[in-house]
Amino acid sequence: MDIHNVEDDKGLRVVLTSSADFLGFTTQGFSSAEDYLDYFFSENYSAPELVILTDLHMSRMSGDKLIREIRKINSEQRIILTTSSPKDVIGKDERLCFYLTKPNRMKRLQPVFKALAECTKLGPDALCDKFDCGSLSNLDDFNIHDWRCPNRGRNPKIPGRPDYIAHVDLT
Repeated sequence: MDIHNVEDDKGLRVVLTSSADFLGFTTQGFSSAEDYLDYFFSENYSAPELVILTDLHMSRMSGDKLIREIRKINSEQRIILTTSSPKDVIGKDERLCFYLTKPNRMKRLQPVFKALAECTKLGPDALCDKFDCGSLSNLDDFNIHDWRCPNRGRNPKIPGRPDYIAHVDLT
């Protein structure tokens, strides 16, 4: 799987899955943070190749809490936080790749997924040298003015940098 999508609104989950499929990515959807953590801690867990995309406001556990739980195990996991209420983000985690405001339309998601694919393929340092990923986030909406790539300078070893990304056409 390329993308794990944690979204309690079924309609939004379906829209994101359809958009990602159209762009050539595979997506696995989860209806709650708890469902995702059940999978995350299971023997069957397989980390997404590109990113975990999570909503902020969900019925039982928030996206903030989910991110903290994931970070306890995998501090280098790429994560996107998405919400229609960016001012509600209290613990602004400087380790997130993207902060996006809803609604997420394909036109908005395409360059984000392309950047993540390039980051997976080339590594964050090579990507940062030719492109500013921060320009794709809604940082002003979240009142974040000092964002920088969470993996720059670290070049984390991403398991199985997939060769298929080279032929995914995102133009």
